[in-house]
Amino acid sequence: MKRTSNELKQEVAHQLQSVNQSDLLELVTQLISNSIENTEEAFIFLEQKGYFNSKKSNSTYEKRYRQILSELIELIDDFNTYGGGVKRKKTKCTAVLKC
Repeated sequence: MKRTSNELKQEVAHQLQSVNQSDLLELVTQLISNSIENTEEAFIFLEQKGYFNSKKSNSTYEKRYRQILSELIELIDDFNTYGGGVKRKKTKCTAVLKC
């Protein structure tokens, strides 16, 4: 029997309650390295929870985040426009994601 999206979300949420901190950190790290949307969601979550508690710290992280996001958007736009990219740009995109 195939699960619905909602059922799958509920099952994952239930299972996450028993995951240890190390495995949870590994999971979150993997999720943000695989998706710019996940990275942005994590950034917003941490910001809302007050982890960027000083204005200087927040400004520094936000500035760097926006710079990385801008670089990725430019690279991805090129890939989408031309159906791929040169190896040098693919390597740069991977490097930027690992920042």
